[in-house]
Amino acid sequence: MPTLQHRLIRSALASLVKPLRGAPVAIPTLRRLMNVGARVFYPPRDVETEKFRIGQIPAEWIIPQVADHNKVILYFHGGGYAVGGTQTHRSLVGAIAKKTGFCALLPEYRLAPEDPFPAAVQDAVQCYRWLLDTGHAPEDIIIAGDSAGGGLSLACMLDARDKGLPMPSASFLIAPWVDLTISQSSVYENIDKSPILYLREMHAWAKNYAGDFPTDHPLVSPLFADLTGLPPLLIQVSDTEVLLDEDTLLARRAAEAGVEVDLRVWSNLMHVWHIYWRYLSHARGAIDEIGTFVAKHSPAEVTRPIAQPA
Repeated sequence: MPTLQHRLIRSALASLVKPLRGAPVAIPTLRRLMNVGARVFYPPRDVETEKFRIGQIPAEWIIPQVADHNKVILYFHGGGYAVGGTQTHRSLVGAIAKKTGFCALLPEYRLAPEDPFPAAVQDAVQCYRWLLDTGHAPEDIIIAGDSAGGGLSLACMLDARDKGLPMPSASFLIAPWVDLTISQSSVYENIDKSPILYLREMHAWAKNYAGDFPTDHPLVSPLFADLTGLPPLLIQVSDTEVLLDEDTLLARRAAEAGVEVDLRVWSNLMHVWHIYWRYLSHARGAIDEIGTFVAKHSPAEVTRPIAQPA
């Protein structure tokens, strides 16, 4: 059952976004609002950050004080392919990096509507190729993401596979958005249970992201892709989640394609509840689950503490 803290956070979020349920909010305005709101979230202690660029892609290293510098989580943030970035996700990725003992790479891939598909996938594959080119072995890389970033993680691996690149050791996906046709029943059955997702934005953002491509294109909606050859997957989702049906179907189709997949369905929680790890025991439990999965598929060899990020 959700804790009192979860109920309070859900209620507070519902109150904050209630004014947004009228006329549509311009995406630039929503980006600014999210960045301001993200100021209350900050990484755990003993985690350093460093901004840099991969070509023209802004990115941030997130490095625990005690970490294996050979091992990297390449993390793609959520936000409907329209909002989000290092500021909104630094805290969550820092908590995951600290739990796993990995360094994390958090890129700011191009967003729609300014840069529709395939821009985000191109940026994601460029970041993965950069890790390989700079000496990281594929078995030392985990690809991960939440919501739209989870869908992008799958698209990145599928495109990398088709380009002949080696697969990472594993991938964990937090409530991934993998069906931009928005055709699964749980979207409509659970939409009123979500304080932050609603249909108007989902339809608009799907259309903005797909651009000139159909929303069932396999790299736009990886639910419809051939998943053969992907590495082991961990999928976490809540049973009151609008994305529940597509994530459940994704797990089944991955297993049918011969992919090792672990679907974990949590009870009665918000979309990407992990963000509230500082306040929710369920969020910390889900991050612990990620830590166990990562250790199983790419055991970390913790090395020296660091004084400065590298």
